[in-house]
Formats: sequence, C-alpha cells, structure tokens
Amino acid sequence: MPMLKVIDGRGLSQVIVVVVRYFGGTKLGVGGLMRAYSQAAGAMLDRAEKESRPVMETLILDFSSERTGIVFRTLAARGLQTPTPDYSVPTRVQIQLEVPRAQRMNLQADLNDNTSGEIRYTHIR
Repeated sequence: MPMLKVIDGRGLSQVIVVVVRYFGGTKLGVGGLMRAYSQAAGAMLDRAEKESRPVMETLILDFSSERTGIVFRTLAARGLQTPTPDYSVPTRVQIQLEVPRAQRMNLQADLNDNTSGEIRYTHIR
C-alpha cells in the first residue's frame, strides 16, 4: 500500500514498482518499513523515464453505406486512422476504431452533425 500511494499521488497508471527487501527482521518497525518502501518507490519513479499516452476507448460505428465518405472525412479531419470497413450487411457499414477518451464526445457530435444523426454507436471501454 505505501508504494501504491506514491504511484497514485503522482497520478501515474500502468506502472510496476518492485522493491526487494533483503533483511527479514523488524528493526525498522512497521512505520519505518512503510517509509522505506515509499522512499524506495519514490526514488525509482523520480529516475524512471515517463511516457504520456492518452487513454483510449473503442467505438463501433454503424452507418448507411451512403455516409461512408463523410464519416471517413470526419475521422481524417480529426487525425484518426481510418479502419477497414465491414460491408457484410448490405447497405450498412461498420467500423471499429480507437479514439482518445478526451475526443470521443466531440467526435460523436461531429459525426452526428455530418450524418444528420444517422449513425449508431457501440461504446466499448
């Protein structure tokens, strides 16, 4: 728990911190051990390289094949990769794409505006 508090306190996620304790005695006491683990974790996190990545969400879009061009142009305008469409249902298109969480609501609003609300969404976290 002391190391987890250090990680949470720095607002980090997808992090692993391992501390190896060679001495099995209790000379530090419970409070001392907690401080030692916290300090070791903090020291390593200070030195570690950090990479910032946006939190991504998966969206499945289902729309009329007549709207394919406008949907793909809207995705391109936002810098999103155009996934391979699924044309298995006649007159319908389905695509699955990864969207930064911060952009999802605005993207859906743009797509609704550009397609007159004729798009169906399935949101997968």
